[in-house]
Amino acid sequence: MERSRATPLQFATEVLLLLYQESLFTVRSVHELLWGYRDRLLSTIHVLHPEIDPVFGLFSKGQFSEG
Repeated sequence: MERSRATPLQFATEVLLLLYQESLFTVRSVHELLWGYRDRLLSTIHVLHPEIDPVFGLFSKGQFSEG
């Protein structure tokens, strides 16, 4: 069995999750998952890479979005 090697992105993500005391899994309402919510980790990444949207949601950028 081959072990996967840690990448710099994986290490950076783990450090940010520890810094923000976040878990890989989160509990959100259906409304937040559909229409979007501002994620702290994505907001931090957005500062370095503006093409990454800080809002996570299935329909957050669609024509049916509330915001």
